[in-house]
Amino acid sequence: DDLLGKTAMKQSVHAATARLEVRYLKQTKVGEKLIFYASLLRRVKKLLLVELYAENGEGQKVATGQGTLFITVG
Repeated sequence: DDLLGKTAMKQSVHAATARLEVRYLKQTKVGEKLIFYASLLRRVKKLLLVELYAENGEGQKVATGQGTLFITVG
């Protein structure tokens, strides 16, 4: 959800999460460092469609997801 908010900020809009779907691919340990990525797939009227994923320190994908933001201002 935090990545969705940062994606909206990069688009210079205020937005709220309308939908967030996460698929966990691999178990991680408590305290393990993860790197998160988000990319804007497209903007459709008042919606931002975002693709997300997370990698562990070895570069393995541990989660993927998609989110939809509803633009409130901007």
